[in-house]
Amino acid sequence: TKLIDVDVNGKPVQTTNTTVVRGSLRNGALIGFALGMLVVVIRSVAFRTIHSESELRSVLNLSCLGTLPSCHRKSGSKKNERSEINILYDSNRSSYIESMRLIRTRLERQLEDKKVLMVTSSVAGEGKSTVAANIAISMALKGKRVILVDCDLRNPTVAKIFSLTESYPGLSSVIKGKTKLEDALVKIEHEKLAHGITLLPGSDSKSRMVEILSTDEMKRVLNDLRSMADIVILDTPPSAVLVDAMMLVRHVDAIAYVIMSDYARRRSIIDGVEELSSSGVPIVGCILNGGRTHSGKYGGYYGYYGNYGRYGYGRYGYGRYGYGHYGYGSYGYGSYGGYEAASNSGGSKHRSSRKKHSSDK
Repeated sequence: TKLIDVDVNGKPVQTTNTTVVRGSLRNGALIGFALGMLVVVIRSVAFRTIHSESELRSVLNLSCLGTLPSCHRKSGSKKNERSEINILYDSNRSSYIESMRLIRTRLERQLEDKKVLMVTSSVAGEGKSTVAANIAISMALKGKRVILVDCDLRNPTVAKIFSLTESYPGLSSVIKGKTKLEDALVKIEHEKLAHGITLLPGSDSKSRMVEILSTDEMKRVLNDLRSMADIVILDTPPSAVLVDAMMLVRHVDAIAYVIMSDYARRRSIIDGVEELSSSGVPIVGCILNGGRTHSGKYGGYYGYYGNYGRYGYGRYGYGRYGYGHYGYGSYGYGSYGGYEAASNSGGSKHRSSRKKHSSDK
């Protein structure tokens, strides 16, 4: 080891000696590398997500109904112009359509005599509304009588997926007795559908009294829908951060859980599944959305990152009151007091037919 001469002020006399400089660079590089690895480890633990069907099965111990490839559509510039995939009109999405057929086949085996299927997810932005709509379309393409109900009173999107531009009474209006059920139903006709698809749209964005979902009136509406269809599909809000799904779960026969690949944290997914499992209603399987298909390719993410942000909390108002990382926002538990309290509470026709889409010509 070389000795370094210093003056009375402590400054090195041999300024050309590179030993000190090299040692400092080496130590700095080692420290920087260690800090970088620490950040990677912390992020990998804190932000662990699900990427594949094998991870899904190992984490949740649930069967996977199938993997939907990611497809990208540019967001529409006009009001109610859809930016989500709709296999009734997007006939060029062959890989997506084929994956949806597989999911339909597996769902049919799981459902058997079950009629009311809830489709939900852990957090917003995982594509559960698009998946619910396309499950309904796939079932209808096989000749089934299908009713699709938009139960997301905070952020209804089913009408937009079908490019409906008119205003409809919505689910809340029916539950409150302001509109007859038959007057609120919207029939989507198409040459490929023997019976069409019947929609019960969600309410407008101003109607957020979600506690009505747990009432006896909601149960009566679903019982009426049971008698009108072979299968009733409910598009519901995320289960890991909102109470809405737990309000509805007592009225359904089965649950399909949508998980966006590399999106929601595993802890959120586990919390959402455990919450629903506690109800006793069977979760017939999970659907991995935007995942790696047999072709091994990824695509876009339906534009959800742009609409919702990383976890999509903006549309639901999460975080306003700062309940932990997720919060519950202005529409959460604090506003309505939970589903248990809500469960104790006790027009002109708007029927229309969907005109042929330009892609059908």
